[in-house]
Amino acid sequence: MKDDYPRYLDEKTAAEVLGFSRQSLSNWRCSGIRGPRYVKRGRSIRYLLSDLLDWMEQGRVTQETLK
Repeated sequence: MKDDYPRYLDEKTAAEVLGFSRQSLSNWRCSGIRGPRYVKRGRSIRYLLSDLLDWMEQGRVTQETLK
């Protein structure tokens, strides 16, 4: 999957990769509470694919994490 996308993804593509809406990404950025790391240059927001995948992995729940 990593070869299918450029290194820096725009918000629309990042939302597609994660399976969340663009609005969710925007809400997370504004709240500062949760969400993947991002890069901001001017008004442009970009996400590293590796940051998106790492963020999703951090939310993984296993039997060990439930104990």
